[in-house]
Parts: sequence; C-alpha cells; structure tokens
Amino acid sequence: MITNKTKIQKFLAAVILVSATVGATAFVSIKAISAEIPAEYRYKNQYVTLPPEIAAFLNAKEQQAEALAQKQKFTLDRIVKSYFDEAKAGHVGVAQILFQDISERAHDTNVTGQLKSPIWGVIIDAALTVDAVGENDPNFVLATAREMTNSLVPGCIYFGGSDVGRGWPTMLCSAPGEPFFVISQNPLSNGNYVELLREEYGSRIQLPTTNEVQECIDDYTADVQARAAKGQLKPGENFRMEDGKPKIEGQVAYMEINALIAKSIFDKNPDRDFYYEESFPLDWMYPYLSPHGLLMKLNRQPLNEMPADEIHKDEDFWSKELAGKIGDWLANDTPVSNVCAYAEKVFASQDLSDFKGDPKFIANEYITAYSHWRSSIAGIYAWRLSQQCPPEYRPKNDAQRKRLTDAADFAFRQTFALCPYSPEAVFRYVNFLMQLGRFDDAILIAKTSVDCTPKDGPFSHNEQIKGLIDQLEKSKPAAAKDSSQLEKEFSSNPTNFAVGLNLAHSYLSNGQTNRAFELMDQIVASKDVNASALGNVAQIFAQLANLGKLETVLTRMTEVTPDSPDTWYDLAALKAVLGKKSEATTDLKEALDLNSKRLQTNPSARDLAAQAAKDPHFNSIKNDPEFQSLLPQTAH
Repeated sequence: MITNKTKIQKFLAAVILVSATVGATAFVSIKAISAEIPAEYRYKNQYVTLPPEIAAFLNAKEQQAEALAQKQKFTLDRIVKSYFDEAKAGHVGVAQILFQDISERAHDTNVTGQLKSPIWGVIIDAALTVDAVGENDPNFVLATAREMTNSLVPGCIYFGGSDVGRGWPTMLCSAPGEPFFVISQNPLSNGNYVELLREEYGSRIQLPTTNEVQECIDDYTADVQARAAKGQLKPGENFRMEDGKPKIEGQVAYMEINALIAKSIFDKNPDRDFYYEESFPLDWMYPYLSPHGLLMKLNRQPLNEMPADEIHKDEDFWSKELAGKIGDWLANDTPVSNVCAYAEKVFASQDLSDFKGDPKFIANEYITAYSHWRSSIAGIYAWRLSQQCPPEYRPKNDAQRKRLTDAADFAFRQTFALCPYSPEAVFRYVNFLMQLGRFDDAILIAKTSVDCTPKDGPFSHNEQIKGLIDQLEKSKPAAAKDSSQLEKEFSSNPTNFAVGLNLAHSYLSNGQTNRAFELMDQIVASKDVNASALGNVAQIFAQLANLGKLETVLTRMTEVTPDSPDTWYDLAALKAVLGKKSEATTDLKEALDLNSKRLQTNPSARDLAAQAAKDPHFNSIKNDPEFQSLLPQTAH
C-alpha cells in the first residue's frame, strides 16, 4: 500500500522534473500523479482560471522573491520556482502540495538560509491567495477583498490578523504599500517578517528598529515575570524560569509581545490613518477601536464612550450587508429563539425552502470570515460593558449602557446567524449572555450550535460545546428556585434582603432586566437596608457596568455607613470617572478625613491618600489644585 507520504514524495519529484517543460504533456503528467494525492490534501478547486489581478499579483510576488534572493546572494530554491510556476498557471492544487513541502522545510531545524530570510514571508503572501482561489470562485475572492478595503484611506496602515484579513487586502496592492500598507500583527515578533516589511516599505512608514523590537520583548519578559510571581498570568500565558532564565512559550505570550510592537508602529506613525482586522484581541487597542464597515478603525485617541452615531452607522451597514446574504429577517428586536430556529432550519436541516438570502453564500466556507468580522465588532461593544474595561471607558449613564448592551446583543445575534457552528460566535455570545444573567438564552445558543455543526471537518467541536452546555446548566444560580416562590417569600417579608437578591438573580437569568432593576431599586430605597445588602447590589451593578445605578447604591451606602472612609472613597472614584469633578473632590476629602482618624487608631489600615495619588480612577482630576491639596506632599 502506498502511504500518503510516499504519494506526496512521488508527486513532488514529478512536479520538479517537468516544471520547466512547456506544453500540455507536462501538465498531463502532473495531473495524473496529483489524482493519487489523498483527498484531505486537496482544494475544492484543483485548477482555476485566474483573473488578471490575481495573476499579476502572483507574478509580482515571484519577482519580489527573485529580487530578495539576488540581494542576499541566494539562488532561488527550485521547488519555490516550481511553486510560483504552478500557482501562476492556475494549477492551485499542485501549488498547494508544493507549498506543504516548502512549509515543512521552512520549519525544519536544518532549513536552508533562504527560508530563514524574508523570502518566506513573500511565499506566505502568495500562498494565502492560492488558498483563497483553491477554495472559492476567484471572482468571489476579489469581490470580498474589494468590499473589505473599499473604505480604507489611501496611504493608511492596515493591521490584518487572520489569513483572509492579511492575504486578501495584500492581493489588491499593485505594489507593496500601494494604495495602503498591510501589516500582520501576528508575526511581528519574528525578525524575518519585520525585515520583509522594511524591504517592502522602506522609509515610507516608520517601523521599529531591531533594538526597539528587542525592547518590546524585554519589557514583556519583565512584566510577565513580575505577574507570574504574583499569580497574575492570563489564561494560556505560558511562562516559567528554566536554568535561571525566563522562558516564554505559546500563542498568548507571543501575541502580548506582538501587541507591544503594534503599539510601537502606531505611535511612530502619528500622521497615518490606521485600520484593524482582529485575529487575537490586543488589549491596548480596545479603547481606540470603532466599527468601520467589515473592519474596524483604530482612532488616534482613545474614545471615552462609543459615539451613538457610530453604533447607528454600524447597525445600518451590517443590516444591509446581511439582507443580501441571509435575508432581511434579523432585526434589533428579533429574539434569540428566532435566530436559533433559523439556524436549525437552514444549517441543521439544510431546508432552504423559505430562505431569502444567497444559497451560494451559505455554502461558502468563508461565511466564517464574515461571522468573525461581526463578532470582533460585537466584542468592542461588549468590552465596554465588562469588568476588564477601565472605568473611564464604561458607559456613564443608563442610556449609554442600554445603547451598548443592545448594540452588542444585536451584533452577536448577527454573528451567530451568519455561522452558528463557529466556536468564536458561540463562546463570545455565551460569555456576554452570562454577564447579563441570561443563562437560558446561552444554553439555547450552545445547543443549537451542536445541532448545526458538521459532524466532521475543522468545525467538529461538538464535545467542546457539550462541555459548555454542562457548565452552563451547573452555573445557573439558585435562581433556579422558581421565581414565583421567591416572589411570595419576599412579598411576605420585604426586609429579607437575601431572598430579594436571589429573586433579582432569578430575573436576570431569565432576561427580565427591568424587573431585576426595579427590585434592586426597591431594596436600595428601603429604610431598613443594611450595608451588606447594599454591597451585594453594588456588585451586581458593577458587573453589569451600570455606573448610574452603581452611583445611586454607593450614595445610599454613605447614608447607611456615614463613617466608612472606604465607601466615601469608592463614591469619589466613581464620580471622577463620571466627570463629576467637584463632587468627586468633596467626597474624596470626606474619605481622607475619615481615613486619617482611622489610621490614628489602626495604623495598619489602608492609606487612602497614598492610594488616591496613583489611582487611575482619578485621572480626570489628578492635575486639579483641589485634588492635589488633599494628598500628602510626598505624593505630589
């Protein structure tokens, strides 16, 4: 029996033997052998007629590889030449097998020098285009690439993270940097890739020097070492000491380094517009991001709030976008149950009898790209409602909070409708729903995904999702006790605040946000309420990023515990974030006066004055003379 490896080796030998031959005989020989290649190695399209733009791009990439080889005194590897010959001829299935061999050698410890050079990045750019036309109609690829980039400003810098996000815009550039500069944030810590960017873009844009890249690596190493000592590593962040030296491994750690290098590029080019396509979330970018068609704009300054007109433009764009692809049935008020019913019919049952969209789009594997783009935008809305978001970027009142919550929910529903078997679509939306206490909707989303997921192939993640469902069902709060029973208990004893809070959790878990808020308002206003109950309500509003309600609760806490310096401090910090500078200063003075008295009897208590001096919550007033006058002289 001929093994897969043997077939591929035989295939490669034949390709190299005949690649320089002109005429049909050579192609027939390759085609005959390629029929023996196992199905898992094949594109949907083995041979395609390339549009002129794509053929010109591949030709330019070959010339670029040749020029780099000459500059570095290489002779371009024979199999690399064969790769470009087959790709330009539209023999993409053949080119795919050649690339697999090149890729294996590029990652081998005994790799040839040229594959350690920027040439490898040039081959990657070509391979992303070959992948695209191997799996799709080339005209679809071109149309999508144009739609991605048609709103990019000429001369801008565009960070493209995913394969589609990097490869397809690059394919549209008539030459590197024309009409825009494409940079992938994923390999920025790879010196060969940064060297390729320098070769392509020269002095037209400012790129970090080799020393500056090393500084980013050193800064991250020092930071992660300090956080590791405190037990503060992020999930998936692999760091350890080996023989007394720090050892960094894994995607999360390297993307943290890449994020620092991307920030360096952003800072070094202050006169350029920046745009972004997410692959792995980069924390520093979140305050700067706003929706921009299929992509996102990286604004020059952080946005203290997401402008309402940006949200409206985004929703209008994506509603029109989806109308032509899945139909115009999905609106702002379409419930999760209807979205799941659509997914069950179209994806699980493959019943298109009432389908009003484009059947070709639904059958295309790149629906995952559209789902990813929508999910990324939903993510920037959800981030501003999360505990990970610094207070200055969270919504400042109920109207802002509702606008962001509705926008995130709508975008996540669109994400799921586009591709209900995408793990990203499921996990991101489920996390958001859990944040709102909507466990039943979260479970429905997860169960629908299991039904819609192909039983084999790259998206066969059923076991993952089944585990998620089990976790969700176990995590449902004791809310779980029938709401009607809790209502009776609380009605008969309205000072039993523990029951009242359980009832509020029950309402939240069932999506009854208004009833939960009304109930918590009732608890806060009660003349018998105690500090413990208020603290629990405050925690709920903090988790929901509802700063308006949180201010009301903290104000009530100062009435219930007027001698608590910590309560006055928390209220002052929140008011500073909300822009209420005068009130923040007044409340902070009260906190520090009470704290001074506490320190006289308990010297080990928190020094709130020292804490305020470095607390980012007070950034909006830190330079005000009144604020400065409250701090010890040494803290100025």
